[in-house]
Amino acid sequence: MWWAEINKMKFKQWLLLNEANISSLFDKDKPSFKIKFNDVKFNTEDKYYVDLKNSINNIDINKIKIGDKIQDYVVSETPYWKVIDINDNILYLKPIKPNPFVPNASGEIVGAGGHVFNQHDFDVMSGDYESDRIDHLLDLINKKNYHDISDIAYILLGTVPTQGGPNGSQGGWYNSSDRHNRGKIKGMEEIDIIKKDANTIKNKLKLSVPDSALDGSINPTSWNNFVQSGDMYGKELEKSKLPEEHFSDPSKMAEIVLSHQQPYIRKRNAELLIKAFYDNSNLLPLIKNTAIQLAKQPSYGKEHDKNYLLKEKFIFLAKKQNWPDVLDAFHDSPHPSNRRSTADSYGEHENLSQLLKMLVNEESPEAIERILSNMYRVIFKEHYNSSNWDFPLEKEDALELLKNNPIAKQIVSFICTNKNKIKKALVDDDYYSKDANYYLKKFINLCN
Repeated sequence: MWWAEINKMKFKQWLLLNEANISSLFDKDKPSFKIKFNDVKFNTEDKYYVDLKNSINNIDINKIKIGDKIQDYVVSETPYWKVIDINDNILYLKPIKPNPFVPNASGEIVGAGGHVFNQHDFDVMSGDYESDRIDHLLDLINKKNYHDISDIAYILLGTVPTQGGPNGSQGGWYNSSDRHNRGKIKGMEEIDIIKKDANTIKNKLKLSVPDSALDGSINPTSWNNFVQSGDMYGKELEKSKLPEEHFSDPSKMAEIVLSHQQPYIRKRNAELLIKAFYDNSNLLPLIKNTAIQLAKQPSYGKEHDKNYLLKEKFIFLAKKQNWPDVLDAFHDSPHPSNRRSTADSYGEHENLSQLLKMLVNEESPEAIERILSNMYRVIFKEHYNSSNWDFPLEKEDALELLKNNPIAKQIVSFICTNKNKIKKALVDDDYYSKDANYYLKKFINLCN
């Protein structure tokens, strides 16, 4: 039964919805009983219940009776609950249609938007998700294992906690203006939320924030973009400038790109430095050196390279400017997306030698797929320049095209010798392996 399944999920709290105008609960012109959905809980006896003493409601315990229906003021004025039992100040409830959380014939709970509730949704509604995430973040902070504001933003006052909604879990974003964020729920004004969060970030977490956030003069939009690592331009960017940033000094920007603690700050200074290069070609030595030094830096973050987006900026620039020395520095980048982009750059400039060097030690399906596809397109471009890529290339024609191409023959020989190793690297991948195997088979077809 679906009730038993919910018990297994420790479903303690049925629904958490956004706050609304609480005064509307006490509108005497509307006699219907009303409760807040996030006050409805689920106990171990398979019953929903609401504690009238510890909830916001307009219910007189002496007037309500079994069978009465209860509305929710957020979703609509349509009744969503039916009273099935009363014990002291506890009402036991049953969800009724059109409550989007009434189970269907298959026992599934389908949200208002058609989303079938999964374990994550139930974890969010039970409170387990919130508890586990906060514990994880506190552990991250205690071990100083965070790198950017986005790593820990969930605990800040300006964050809307992840909670249940009509279509499953919702929330989790940072917005100092949102009336459902942690600070607003506590009755704080937006300026105080910004100042308090900025102070926490700077003095407790030791990350950089704009001075204008500390004194509350920053525009809320600029602050929210800063916390969420969003793109900013012009005046908005200037208002979010850190004390250590110098947007008119390319050398200072290059220094921040290579050494600042926060990946987002490094990335935005890289964007400004690249823009400065387009306006001033004399910056060529500085920007190439910055790119090469960046490529040599180890992965920044345990699970993945926090600076991979930053590196993408320089890989794209190197491809556009055809800087082989910069691309060579990136082809061993710790993040497979960077290696994939590097392979695309080599392919655009028909550098088969470097593509082969990449393939020799590559184990990521994401990068292997792009290496093989670029190799094939470059080697057999004569055949495909005048025809569609879906047009088959016969083995005899392919071998003919290899005759006068030593590096192409070397690539085919390597793939034929190491095909099992390459196949093994693709086994556990469901996304990139399809295209990778497509090109791999084409090469294997050329083996003796």
